[in-house]
Amino acid sequence: MNTDNFISMLAVDASDRERPIERTLLLMLVFGVLASAVFFAWQIGTRPDVMTVAMQSWEFVFKFVVTLGVAIPAYLLARQAMRPDGNVTSVVPLLFVAPVMLAIAMGYTAMNMPSETVVSTVMAPNWSKCVSLIAVLAVAPFAALFYAMRQGAPANPALAGAICGLLSAAIAATLYASHCDMDSPLFVGVWYPVGIAAVTAIGAVAGSRLLRW
Repeated sequence: MNTDNFISMLAVDASDRERPIERTLLLMLVFGVLASAVFFAWQIGTRPDVMTVAMQSWEFVFKFVVTLGVAIPAYLLARQAMRPDGNVTSVVPLLFVAPVMLAIAMGYTAMNMPSETVVSTVMAPNWSKCVSLIAVLAVAPFAALFYAMRQGAPANPALAGAICGLLSAAIAATLYASHCDMDSPLFVGVWYPVGIAAVTAIGAVAGSRLLRW
């Protein structure tokens, strides 16, 4: 049996099992989110003024628009990536919506503050905390999603692993956003992507080695 025939058979089998596979992905995602949320509530917690700032600051709310704007397309990508016949290219354009919105918000913010304030905002002292906590909070979702991905048959293991990393990091960034007291799009637009990109890269490397079939 040649490789093309083997892939075709897997694709048919994956199609027959589409709902169970997608159910596994969803269940693992919920499990990972809950595990990370419990750890977050136990060890980190939301900022003290979270309710007040949520009602008064568009920048605070915008953080969640951005992180969820990455997480939702990443989940749709994961559903496609775990099948050998999945079409990830149809979902990719959705990933650009949140970054474009964030870039516009960064430009607007930068134009309305002194240049020296721009630098101090971006280089706020807690930037390393932001990057490290996003990585830490992504561990549980990443492990759960990686398990789910192994139940499928991803055609591109590295890409599938990267998507697991992207989704888990976006979830982690959403949780961290409620703790972070830096709401400026300038800060969010620099350091949140660094944390997300790091986890995504780790996912790509892990996927290339552990999601092969």
